[in-house]
Amino acid sequence: MANQSDDPAGTKPSTISIRIKKDELRAILEFDRQVRNANGVPILSPEGRLLLRLALDGAMSVSAAQLESGASPSGYFNVLRRLKAAGLVNTVVDKDDARVKWLHIGKES
Repeated sequence: MANQSDDPAGTKPSTISIRIKKDELRAILEFDRQVRNANGVPILSPEGRLLLRLALDGAMSVSAAQLESGASPSGYFNVLRRLKAAGLVNTVVDKDDARVKWLHIGKES
């Protein structure tokens, strides 16, 4: 996974301001993971899990984001469509490898 300082797509920083500490975001994601693994019931939606991970990492490949969301491939397509339609995330083709797309928080520029 990439972080914001490691922005291979060369896009602008996120326009959403996060006022929560990163260790708190990690704790929320870890709690969700533990509950989901123990009981099969997530506390976060796939959209919420993905937005929290992007807030931590700044950017991630679309394929890594699908795994992180916990959704099936077809379910992930719908998650990504909803987040893009709401202007919460955007995808950018990697400038060095056109097969790779990066997911970022924020609207398309």
